[in-house]
Amino acid sequence: MKLRIVPILFLTLLIVWNARAQDAVSNAQPVMTFESIIYDFGTIQEENGPVTHDFTFQNTGNSDLKIDSVKASCGCTTPGWTQTAIAPSTSGAVTARFDPKNRPGKFEKYLTVFSNTEQRITQLLIKGEVLPRPKTIVDTLVTKIGALRVKSQAFNFETITTEKPVTKVFEMYNDSTAAFSFLEPTNLPPHVQLSIEPMTLEPKTKGTITVTFDPKIKNDYGHVFDYIILNTNEPQSASKQMYTVATIEEYFPPMTEKELANAPIIAFEKLEHHFGDVPKGQSVSTTFSFTNTGKSDLFIRKSKASCGCTASQPDKTQLKPGETGTITVTYNGSGKGEITKKVTIYSNAPGNPIQGLLIKANVLVE
Repeated sequence: MKLRIVPILFLTLLIVWNARAQDAVSNAQPVMTFESIIYDFGTIQEENGPVTHDFTFQNTGNSDLKIDSVKASCGCTTPGWTQTAIAPSTSGAVTARFDPKNRPGKFEKYLTVFSNTEQRITQLLIKGEVLPRPKTIVDTLVTKIGALRVKSQAFNFETITTEKPVTKVFEMYNDSTAAFSFLEPTNLPPHVQLSIEPMTLEPKTKGTITVTFDPKIKNDYGHVFDYIILNTNEPQSASKQMYTVATIEEYFPPMTEKELANAPIIAFEKLEHHFGDVPKGQSVSTTFSFTNTGKSDLFIRKSKASCGCTASQPDKTQLKPGETGTITVTYNGSGKGEITKKVTIYSNAPGNPIQGLLIKANVLVE
């Protein structure tokens, strides 16, 4: 009887040992333990270039750890990492490299680490603040025409009103090793006045170009531009093409409720028209009707199309209260597929001085 018990006991012990061994194998996992998952670079200077930090970690598990990849939250952060397997009780690192170029201000960037650990994903954070580098002449006056540096070829007045002339001062710089002189400006548009100080610009020095734009003399609305030539005695690039650009809107002085109640009002019957299918190159037209529903005369200042492929012409430019007018819009079938064009109407109606009309079509191409 005893001889039969011994083999059974031995077999039972063998089964238990094997089960425990299998559990130990199945529980063998790498564990990535970082010293810290956040690093603050503090204040860094943009001109000093990229900065780096190593996030070090230890494999505190009981099997080899492998980093599959590291993804950064933006292109300004370049990650690197230990490429080989990290055995238990040994260390590795994830390297974060941040480039502050053209990124002034505070930043927070994440690195996502993908590994063969049980949780698979670990996130790291770098942060800090970039102090911008001092601006150079090239940074501020980016356009170079011969020896002359300016911010732009455009003397940009942005949005102005018909109230009064507007004057702006534009910086310039002689980016050469020789002085050059400006000639007195000629052939300026009648609505533009221009003065240059100094007329002779020494090398590596600044000057100013003062431009005055009179929207009343320009007598236009919406986006406008005019070419201007600055002539110098430079041996090359003596004539420098510039231009003025502005968006002109009607000026309305402060108005009382009574004045607003007595003002003109422009009311369109429709604001959009779809021509449907239009063969390429075929002209089509539609008419937009509008009425002055206000209590004083309505003046249509201007109608402007979004491009040369549309044309509009109001039949009246002055409407008494209650009077109706029309604007005919023609589209020449250019382009292909679904198109949308806009005609902008400028008037003296203070409540809605700028009104947009849309035309649409599906241009068919054989």
